[in-house]
Amino acid sequence: MNGGMVWGAASRVGLIGAVGAIMLTLVWYHYFKRIQRGRVLDRTGTLLRYFSSQRLVIKAVLAGMAIISLCVALMHPRWGLVEEAVVQRGHDVYVAFDVSRSMLTRDVSPDRLSVAKHAIKAVVNQLQADRFGLMLFSQRARVACPLTHDKELFSLFIDQLDGQMIGDGSTCLDTPIRLTIEQCKRTPECKQRLLVLVTDGEDFSGTLQAIGAQAAQEHIKILVIGVGTSQGAPVPLYDGQGKQQGFIKDAQGRVVISRLNKTALQSLVGQSDGRYVFIDRSDGCVKEIVWAIERCQKEQRDTQMMGHLQEQYAWFVLVAFCCLLLEWLL
Repeated sequence: MNGGMVWGAASRVGLIGAVGAIMLTLVWYHYFKRIQRGRVLDRTGTLLRYFSSQRLVIKAVLAGMAIISLCVALMHPRWGLVEEAVVQRGHDVYVAFDVSRSMLTRDVSPDRLSVAKHAIKAVVNQLQADRFGLMLFSQRARVACPLTHDKELFSLFIDQLDGQMIGDGSTCLDTPIRLTIEQCKRTPECKQRLLVLVTDGEDFSGTLQAIGAQAAQEHIKILVIGVGTSQGAPVPLYDGQGKQQGFIKDAQGRVVISRLNKTALQSLVGQSDGRYVFIDRSDGCVKEIVWAIERCQKEQRDTQMMGHLQEQYAWFVLVAFCCLLLEWLL
C-alpha cells in the first residue's frame, strides 16, 4: 500500500456529481439573476446605490466551492500511510473425527457423519485467527490435515469424508488423544491446546481414563461433540459401490445397535475441565463449542505491521465551512 490518495466511497461519485452539478447550477442561476436585476435597476435610477456585481460573483464562487468540497468529503478521501503493529492471537485447535462404521448410523438425520461434518464446518467458520488440524480415527489415528490458518483447505478435507473413508473394526478413543499429545510436544511454548473430539462415544481401548489424565497434565483441554442418541439405531452395512447390504450383526447373528455413550464422554471432559455438547440439527451446540474455545487462553502468533490510510474528509468539510462563512460575511 502506498501513500497516495484513495476514495473510501468512490461508488458515490455518480450520485454526488449529479447532486453537485444541480446545486451549482442553481447557485450560479441565483447569483447571475441578481446581477442582471441589479444592473437593470442601477440604470433606471440607481435604486441599488451600493450594488456590486463583482461581489455577487465572488459569493457565487464561494458557494460553489463549498458544494464541491462537501461532495468530495462524502467520497471519504484518504491519504497519509500510517503503520501499526498488530499482534495476532489465536488457538491451536485439533479436531479428531471419528470415522468408524458406527458414524453411518441414522439415529440423527441424515446420519451421524453428515451432521458432524456440518457442525465442525460451522464452528471453524465462526472462529477467527485460529489454526485447525484434522485427525481421523477408528482403531488408529492419523493426521489428515496439519495445523493451518486456511479455513477453505480445512473444510475441503471435511467435505471429503464419506462412507468410502469409513474404517473397519472397533473404535479406540485413546488413539486421537495420544496423537494430540505427540503433536503438542512439537510446540512446547504453547500454554494450552484444544482437542475437539467428534464421536459417538463407543470405545474399546480400555485406557481412556488414563490417557485422559495424561492429556490434562499436558494442558490439553478436551471438548467433545457427541453424535447420536441414547436409543441408538442399527449400523448400516455397505458394499464397495456404496449400496446398503443390510445391517452389521454380531457373532450370534443379532443386529448391532449403536448408541451414544454419554457417560464415557462426560467423564473424559471432566478430567480436562473441558465441555461436552450433544449434536442435533440446530446450531445450539455450535455456539456452545465456539464459546468454550473463545474463553480459553489465546497464544500470541506473531506481530505484523499493518498499514492503513487516514481519513481526510474533515479538511474538505473545513474548506466548505470557511467558504460558506466568507460568503455570508460578504
